[in-house]
Amino acid sequence: MNKIKIVFSPFDNQYNKYIDLMKNAYGSFADVAKFSVKNFFSHKNFVLNWYESRKFIKFIVVMLLLKITNKKIIWVMHNKLPHDTKNKFLSSLKMKIIANFADKIIIHSKISEKELKKINDSPNFSAKIAYIPHPNYIETYGKIAENKICGDKLKLLFFGMIKPYKNVELLIDTFNELNLENLELSIYGFAQKNYAKKLREKIANNKNIKYDFGFIDDNKIPQIFAQNHILATPYNLESALNSGSVILAFSYKRTVLSPNNGTLSDIENKNMFFAYEYENSRRHKEILKEKILDLYQNYSDDYNRLLELGKDCFEYAQKNNSPEKISEKLKVLFAEKSV
Repeated sequence: MNKIKIVFSPFDNQYNKYIDLMKNAYGSFADVAKFSVKNFFSHKNFVLNWYESRKFIKFIVVMLLLKITNKKIIWVMHNKLPHDTKNKFLSSLKMKIIANFADKIIIHSKISEKELKKINDSPNFSAKIAYIPHPNYIETYGKIAENKICGDKLKLLFFGMIKPYKNVELLIDTFNELNLENLELSIYGFAQKNYAKKLREKIANNKNIKYDFGFIDDNKIPQIFAQNHILATPYNLESALNSGSVILAFSYKRTVLSPNNGTLSDIENKNMFFAYEYENSRRHKEILKEKILDLYQNYSDDYNRLLELGKDCFEYAQKNNSPEKISEKLKVLFAEKSV
């Protein structure tokens, strides 16, 4: 039996294994190819990730070409808005266009459907929305490393590409203001030169903050998680919806401290992580400070107790976000007549 043909965009991303994980999931039942002129004519199904981030004219031309040639558009909704948008109106317009043009919309968190209903709340539109869990990263960057941390200090970690919407500045400012003796912060992830300089100025030789703003080799990632108790992801929820970083932490047996994003809102057991709500940037800083202080005080007898929560997080990701489960759900989705 011939496999179906799928164009997958983007086809590569050196900073995030999500693309490879999803290509592998599709690969169990489909031939997956990159977006090219040749493949445009020879393929029927087009899976588009973050395509709303493209420049407006190119976006419109591609959308119209896909539509008038009767291609099947499968849009993966990752965010409320592109993170680095400079024009919210145009970004919202692009998301409305791609949502209405799409034959299927894949969401990675159930709360995403509420955002989509702001675009179109008709029954026909809702019928094309499909929930597919975000894939886990278990052993993607290597096997889970052995814990080698003592429990007398609370060790916070920020990991991932460093961009303004991720609020690393807010995290550093909060950490500096707390100024707690037995609290350490590690920041690992690539940052552009000027932004990295700004962050280093904020750190200002704080001996309790370690950082590496370069590209982090895959084989170092398990050790980084093994040397810290909890991942802090204080992202700006104005644009952020899902969180691959949360799933990455779970995959390496770590719990998280995070705003209550779509990924966490899907999880029934709220006791295995530390989620919070905030109304604005000022309140975000205040609440983040309170949450870190709560962790610092409530686990002060042995911060390694947080590692037990990490095991629960791992078991959740292992069960609910397995590549096999995702592949099977995608296979069912593409078996439907509309795709």
